[in-house]
Amino acid sequence: MQEITPRFEFRIFGDGLQFIEQRMRRLAPCEAIDESREIYILGTAATDHNLKIRHGHLESKTLVERDGDLQRWRPSGRWAFPVPREVLRGLSLEPPDRDDRNAGDTIELDGLLARVRPHHGLFRANVHKRRFRFTIAGCAAERDEVWVNGAATQSLALEAAEAGAVTALRARLGLGDAENVAYPLALSRILGLSPLPRENTYEQRD
Repeated sequence: MQEITPRFEFRIFGDGLQFIEQRMRRLAPCEAIDESREIYILGTAATDHNLKIRHGHLESKTLVERDGDLQRWRPSGRWAFPVPREVLRGLSLEPPDRDDRNAGDTIELDGLLARVRPHHGLFRANVHKRRFRFTIAGCAAERDEVWVNGAATQSLALEAAEAGAVTALRARLGLGDAENVAYPLALSRILGLSPLPRENTYEQRD
């Protein structure tokens, strides 16, 4: 089995990121454009786990390290449906004391989505992504057009096994002061589960 190297990631969300993409295109050509539809599963607090359903699989990534504000994420599992219930318990998607003898040892996609409800402490975000991919100075880079439950935004990401490569390209693109926001936190903010930065003074700012 091929060893997976966790990568440091820097990601921002907002509008007008096509202008940053123009800087990227001056450094390297766009290598690929692809689209996907994904379902993210969010809790009410923790944003150090990235859980989503993509291409008929449940996928998990875990935040394992920080370097400054950069985050290093490690893919921690990918399971085809039906997924073993013990996997769901390990991901906090099934109560540990659940006693349903007629439920079986696995769960299908429809069954999992049926329990992603606020009264279970779980929330769903339907995310459509269109990615423009680059390789620049040892980093995987992308500018994404993103629709979250139909609402449009944009994202830009830089990833590499070495934090220094991400930091250097980030500065080269003029993004040194931008807040690093991974998908779990960004989606939690969009859905109103996590507060915005400086939320208490939001109405006082221009």
